[in-house]
Amino acid sequence: MKKSFKNTSIQVLAALAICALSGVFSPVFAADEPATREALSRSREWLKLLHYEQRPFGGVRSRMPQGNFFFAPDGRTNPRAELDATVAAFARSDLRLGKLKLHAQCAFPLRFQFLKEKLSLKVQSQDCPKLREFTDLFQAKSVSLMFSTAYPNNPGSMFGHTFFKFNSGVRSELLDQSLSYAAFIAGEAGLLYMARGIFGGYYGAFARTPYYVKVNEYNNSESRDLWEYELNLTEDQVNRLLLHFWELEVNSSFKYFFFDENCAFILLAALEAVRSDWEFNLSRWYFVIPGETVSAVARIPGAIRRVEFRPSIRKRFFQAEAALTSEERQELRGVARHQKEPGEVKNAAVLDVAALYFQYVKERDAEEVDGSIIDTQKRVLQTRSAMSDAVGISSRTLPRVDQGNDPRLAHGAKRLTLGYGDGSAGSFEEMSFRFAYHDLMDRDPGYERFSHFDFPYLTVRRQHSSGKFSIEELNIAKVTSLFPWTVLERRFSWSFALDYRALKDLACERCHAAHLDASAGSVLNLGSFALVGLMGGLQLEAGSAFSTGWRVVPKAQ
Repeated sequence: MKKSFKNTSIQVLAALAICALSGVFSPVFAADEPATREALSRSREWLKLLHYEQRPFGGVRSRMPQGNFFFAPDGRTNPRAELDATVAAFARSDLRLGKLKLHAQCAFPLRFQFLKEKLSLKVQSQDCPKLREFTDLFQAKSVSLMFSTAYPNNPGSMFGHTFFKFNSGVRSELLDQSLSYAAFIAGEAGLLYMARGIFGGYYGAFARTPYYVKVNEYNNSESRDLWEYELNLTEDQVNRLLLHFWELEVNSSFKYFFFDENCAFILLAALEAVRSDWEFNLSRWYFVIPGETVSAVARIPGAIRRVEFRPSIRKRFFQAEAALTSEERQELRGVARHQKEPGEVKNAAVLDVAALYFQYVKERDAEEVDGSIIDTQKRVLQTRSAMSDAVGISSRTLPRVDQGNDPRLAHGAKRLTLGYGDGSAGSFEEMSFRFAYHDLMDRDPGYERFSHFDFPYLTVRRQHSSGKFSIEELNIAKVTSLFPWTVLERRFSWSFALDYRALKDLACERCHAAHLDASAGSVLNLGSFALVGLMGGLQLEAGSAFSTGWRVVPKAQ
């Protein structure tokens, strides 16, 4: 009897030990060692998942606003406290979080997945129908970083735009879903729009859109090229990226800045959250523009799996037009200028290019398209459909569409210039810093040709004799967009500049004035090496150095 009791006691103790080790007596988690939690809260994965970054004088701080993204009161600056509070929240049933009032596990599915794996959490998993509905929409197998080239006619698109395309692999790519982040704008324009965008006057918002909508918007309506960079992520990492976007959208609301916390920055931060081994050094990026997103990813060996280029409708038209003979171009011009009836054309290739031309014009002038354009396009298509067996432009070897604006080829967007010179007040040293982005004297690869964007540009001068510093020029915005005339397209070129500069034509050494410059005109392309044209406009200057407080000067160049 005694022996039996002893054996039973040993068995009971062994069972208790096994239960303890397996976590039966720990209803929330098994790996409840303080050292484990501390190490995990300092891990690169946890810090990237919550977007913590090192602060200049020690410690960390998340770029996410405190709001609903953190459970601990000091969670934005205390990763350990946030980890503890998050673990506790996942076990509670009374919490309803975020914009959709979800259970903590459903509001933060990637965070839950991460902690459940690392700490072997023993909590009951919740059913999340809204989250499942979101992920099912994508059917994602892979993801591509998309870059839309600059659109000079819209101030908000002068730097281009980046977004993600989630590839299903089981349907046409046009039916795949895209996910983008952009400023939520209530209709402002002009200087107010620019000022609010620079200083965080807008809130950012995520948008899910079918890819064909993006193609129509960028490729067709705005004649912008689309670059696709399929990323080297596993299917599990792609799904984790979707979960993280869900966390950002459902639980956060943060301000949008044109120069740093913009579409480019958010996409890179999201990539780091699911690929913590990819380092983009975001804390050093005081200014980041969309093109630099592509460059940053391209610098990581093996990060890009495949590259595709989708030229704009304008480029496709000029590509097809270049494949015609001189006689065919003459016939095309006759149809385009309504000097020749489409029914008189017997060449299928000419009709193909004419249809593409009228589609381009319709997209370009959508708000004020001429009714004759629509009518002529209809007759072109009817005539071409009657020649369905005829050989068209697609059978020809088309000239290669220029792909020189691949952002991977782009020069850096920032520039520091040091100089020395002599002026009326004696010798001086000068320093200039350009935050972004491209001027007419820079190399073209990676940027739109015949364009100039500066946002902003600061030049500081120090007089050698007095040692005094002064602002030589503070450029708020400078944009030049040149559209060389062609036989079938004559668009005005234009430029705009707003700055604060030192005056050079008055007997005043330290006089400054606000300066607004606007001009328009026409230019011709003399080939790959030069443009020639004429542009005229006005310069408006305001400052105390003028007797009337301002002056207007005509300008020609």
